[in-house]
Amino acid sequence: MNQTNAWRRKVEEYEADLYRDQTVTFLFFSFQRKAKRGEIEVKKYDNGEARVEVEFFGVEVPDGAAVYATADGKTICQVEVRRGAGRLRADVQAEAVAAIHSGSTAEIRHMGQVLMAGSFRPD
Repeated sequence: MNQTNAWRRKVEEYEADLYRDQTVTFLFFSFQRKAKRGEIEVKKYDNGEARVEVEFFGVEVPDGAAVYATADGKTICQVEVRRGAGRLRADVQAEAVAAIHSGSTAEIRHMGQVLMAGSFRPD
């Protein structure tokens, strides 16, 4: 954040809950369900900055691996995985998240594979 302009006004805010398919077995029956495993929040400010917050858990990738948070297929940020989870809070230039709107697709990806997905909505 720019130290000379400590006050900034939020002009837009979007949040996406991230889900992944999960197989549940009960007795002799198996079924698919969606399980919430994370979220991405994007806050846009009047000074041209934006804040991105990413939090997720339950991914099956090696420790130290980089996963990517994307919106409509475009990378927003990179997050390092530790014990199947990741968390990041970063200030970015608004151009990186300018195209995000209600209904935009949100995904966590690793090596091209979608680990979890959702869609943005106004927060």
